[in-house]
Amino acid sequence: MIAKKIFARIAARSPILSGLIALLAVSGLMLFASGSFSSSGQMRVTFFDIGQGDAIHLRLPPNQDIIVDGGRSNRVVEKLGSAMPLFDRYIDIVVATHPDADHITGLAEVMRTYRVGMLLILAVDRDTSEYDELIAVARQYSIPIKTAQAGQIYQFVSGARFEILSSGGAQDAEDGTPLNDSSIVAMMKYQDIAILLTGDAGVAVEHEIVAHYPLLKAQILKVGHHGSRTSTSKAFLDAIKPEVAIISVGADNSYGHPHKEVMKNLKENDVAIYRTDMQGDITVTSDGAHYEITTQY
Repeated sequence: MIAKKIFARIAARSPILSGLIALLAVSGLMLFASGSFSSSGQMRVTFFDIGQGDAIHLRLPPNQDIIVDGGRSNRVVEKLGSAMPLFDRYIDIVVATHPDADHITGLAEVMRTYRVGMLLILAVDRDTSEYDELIAVARQYSIPIKTAQAGQIYQFVSGARFEILSSGGAQDAEDGTPLNDSSIVAMMKYQDIAILLTGDAGVAVEHEIVAHYPLLKAQILKVGHHGSRTSTSKAFLDAIKPEVAIISVGADNSYGHPHKEVMKNLKENDVAIYRTDMQGDITVTSDGAHYEITTQY
């Protein structure tokens, strides 16, 4: 029964591969493709080193995928080529946390390269070439476009939950609220392990989240806005109580990220700090009860 379910999943993703497996089965052979599907029951979340920007790949057992943001270039596609099995060409959800170029530019090429189940965006329109291309590519490939709303929960086969905690205090940037504060903020929960993904959301949104979810805790925090002083307040850290902070940031960036005040807050709260500019790709692997962190460098 398990083999049938796996075969059905592979068939949906790759008819060519399913035919090859069937041929090998008739020949009495068994195909083992490293990483083609996960039987370990482990979640793997990789924060790609793509310079100044965000690009995050979530691999959920048995073989479901979420991409959160795609950076400022198409480097994310190369990264996915290494992170995903050769024959797996399907991504369940692509999330654009907000329309800034350093978060969405690479997503258009992701949608050209992989079959995508859904594009999740804000209810915010942005008149930029990157955002226009994102929407145009989704429509070209008939990818459903959904608007994120706080309280939405996406449940996966493994029991993992991807929950939208905030989709912005502003309906669009014209009302005076910074567009960063309209970022999709989401919690990835796999059994006892929680990873909080904050986009570029600032301190005002952090306060709103803590007020609305007073019991919210997360072992892993993706630090907001690349370590800008506009995010990661001491009050937020006191409430969330993260054990690990991951900062997606470009080396020698012109913004001064991560800011010394953010680093001070993290250190005072005894949070272990990982940075893509220093350690390359950063991967969190979890069986749902424990987690470990590995880095490229």
